[in-house]
Amino acid sequence: GDADYEEGEEGGEGDEEEADDLELAFQCLEMARLALEQAPGRELDLAEVLEYLGEVQMENEMWEDAVRELERSLELKLKALPPDDRQLAHLHYQIATATVPLIEKKREDVKQHYTQAADVLRLRLAAAG
Repeated sequence: GDADYEEGEEGGEGDEEEADDLELAFQCLEMARLALEQAPGRELDLAEVLEYLGEVQMENEMWEDAVRELERSLELKLKALPPDDRQLAHLHYQIATATVPLIEKKREDVKQHYTQAADVLRLRLAAAG
């Protein structure tokens, strides 16, 4: 009884602590991004920060933001790195991974609209009959 309650409490604190850590990481990375966007010649550093921002967004399940940051990182790295660089493969993988939940959400939206279209057509048929 009591042990279960205490474990549950600690788990809740751990989740809150992790959220605080992610928020702090996001704020630090955002400050770094702002500084590096103003620093000529630091494109690879900016690309790294954008990649980390994308990863934080993935942890927060903010998929569209994650894809945007990762794509910006990839764009910069494509200009600066050789075409066989492992970092490029990693970024392509991360972008694909972050895109999957967006596709799933779109699939649900599509299903909902098809269902609503069918409902409207049923009403029209009933009214015409």
